[in-house]
Amino acid sequence: MWRQDIKKKEYLCAAAGAGFLCAAAGYLFYHTLAACVILVLVGMFPCLYMWEQGKIKKKQEEFQIQFQEGLRYLSAALRAGYSVENAMKEMYKEEMKIFTKGGVFIKELDYMQKQLKLRIPVEQVWQECGDRTRMEDMQNFAQIFSVAKRSGGNLIEIIQNTIGQIHVKQNVQREIEVMAAAKRMEFRIMSVIPAAIIGYMCICFPDFMQILYENLAGRIVMTVCLFLYAGAYFWGRRILSVEY
Repeated sequence: MWRQDIKKKEYLCAAAGAGFLCAAAGYLFYHTLAACVILVLVGMFPCLYMWEQGKIKKKQEEFQIQFQEGLRYLSAALRAGYSVENAMKEMYKEEMKIFTKGGVFIKELDYMQKQLKLRIPVEQVWQECGDRTRMEDMQNFAQIFSVAKRSGGNLIEIIQNTIGQIHVKQNVQREIEVMAAAKRMEFRIMSVIPAAIIGYMCICFPDFMQILYENLAGRIVMTVCLFLYAGAYFWGRRILSVEY
C-alpha cells in the first residue's frame, strides 16, 4: 500500500533526477556519450529503488505520528462516554483538523469509517487496517483491541497503556535519529567529495587527467574507481539505515 500512495509525478521527477545523476557520473568517469547512456540504463533503477525506500520510510514515520495522535483522541472520546464507533468518528474529525494535508493514516481512517457504515465489526476493521499497513504498532494495537473488545476488558485503560508504550518507543526512535543525523550529514558530504575532486582535476588540470580517458589502462582505472565509489556509497547507506 505504501508504493500506491506515491504519485506518478513524484516517480517521474525522481526518474529524471536519477537519470541526470547517472549521466553525470558516466561523463565524469568516461567522458563519452555511450558511457552516459549505459550508466543511465544500468544505474537508474537502483537509484529509483533507493529513493522509493526513503519515500516509504518517511510515509511510515508520518503514519506513526498520526496513529499515535489518533489513539489519544480515541482515548479522550471513550473517557467522555462515547461508544467505540462514535469515538472513532471523533478521532477521524480531530485528525482531519490537525493534519490538513492528509496522510496515509487519514486515508485509512476514511476507509475505516466506510467499513463501519457497512456494519463491519470494529475489531475486524482495526485488524484489517493492521494487515494492510503492516505497521508493528498498528498490528499490536489491533490484536489487543480485538481481545479486549471480545472479553469486555477496560478499553480506556488498554488504550492508555498502548499509548504509553508507543510513546516510549517513539522517544527511543527520536534519540536514535538525533544521533544518526550528524553521521548522515557527514556521509552525504563525504559522498560528494570524490566526484568533486575528479571534476576539479578535470577542469583545472585537463592535460594531467586526459590519460585516464584516452587509453584502455586509464579506462580500467576509472572503472575500478567507479565501482569502489558506488560500493562505498551503498555500504554507507546500509550502515546508516538504522532499524528499530
